[in-house]
Amino acid sequence: MEQEMFKQQFANESQGYGLRQTYLCYEVERWDGSSWVSMAEHQGFLRNQPRSLDSLGRHAELCFLDLLSGWQLDPAQCYRVTWFISWSPCFDCAEHLVAFLGNSNHVKLRIFAARIYPSSRHQEGLQALQRAGAPAAIMSLDEFAYCWNTFVDNQNRPFEPSSGLANAVQYREKELQRILQGL
Repeated sequence: MEQEMFKQQFANESQGYGLRQTYLCYEVERWDGSSWVSMAEHQGFLRNQPRSLDSLGRHAELCFLDLLSGWQLDPAQCYRVTWFISWSPCFDCAEHLVAFLGNSNHVKLRIFAARIYPSSRHQEGLQALQRAGAPAAIMSLDEFAYCWNTFVDNQNRPFEPSSGLANAVQYREKELQRILQGL
């Protein structure tokens, strides 16, 4: 991913108004009996497919599920999928993910979001994901740096958070905890 795209989509401190894309960085690990082992061939990023004259579009989460189904992961193995996503999943995507997880006991999902969709319907989706065993959290500064180092063509430049990012992360994490507790 290009540096400016990452900064715009993930690491800015604004609420993200006007950002109509969702970027999803992913990595898949396999449990080897004592630790999680990275599967480098199943690491990358994608974005939602916008509507066009030819297509209704597709959210990034569903694009990932399409990609995952092509990998044909061994159901006898245990896998952990980690997402770093620019927006939390919408309600419809959360429903698809809950159904997928219910049918895929060998796959665990962790979600780290840069921002939360503000609608109460989307918040219900986050609660459903938590009940299905897919914990969501707000990306910490460490996770932003990890994404910068792992998914961004950073040209060996270190991640430099904007001046307000730490406060935004703290605020968003409190908001997410309030949502997950159903308050």
